[in-house]
Amino acid sequence: MGADHITKDSTMQEVLEAFPGAQRTLFSRYHVGGCSHCGFDPAETLEQVSRRNNILDGQEVISYLRQSHERDEKVQILPEELARALKSGQKIELLDVRTPEEYEIARIEGARLVTEDLAKEILEE
Repeated sequence: MGADHITKDSTMQEVLEAFPGAQRTLFSRYHVGGCSHCGFDPAETLEQVSRRNNILDGQEVISYLRQSHERDEKVQILPEELARALKSGQKIELLDVRTPEEYEIARIEGARLVTEDLAKEILEE
């Protein structure tokens, strides 16, 4: 099921497949899905999760998920795209959002690990 077909009756599994960043998005805006207290089952519908968490406007949730997904797509790059851009000499500012341990294991030359300080710097720009 694609992003265009998500409705209030879609399961959370379908929502997560259509919008890979949905769990982060739901947690940051509605405090849903980030911990055991506010978690959800993949078989629950978006409407069930919304109702249980006192979110009255399910259509607003879907709209926000779509907006967030569009923003994610603008700043994320596929590994193949990155490889082509680096090979062609294109200037890219690459931010690595992995853990420090993951960053140390496999670095990409020129990438900057997103630390608390760097996040503050980015937000101030």
